[in-house]
Amino acid sequence: ETALFHRLNAKKCAVCGALFTPGSNRAKYCPECAARMKRINAAKRKRKQREKCHALGAEKPL
Repeated sequence: ETALFHRLNAKKCAVCGALFTPGSNRAKYCPECAARMKRINAAKRKRKQREKCHALGAEKPL
């Protein structure tokens, strides 16, 4: 019975398409892809943050 329950809770990874059991309702990626996507999204976020800083015309960008 528990095997059926866990199989029904499996989700498909948005990147590789592998089935995985999410730890929360918001999980979107399998554990392997989650680490990679976390790094990619952090780089994207910092790039945007730095772009804003330079757009203000600060002499010393943070």
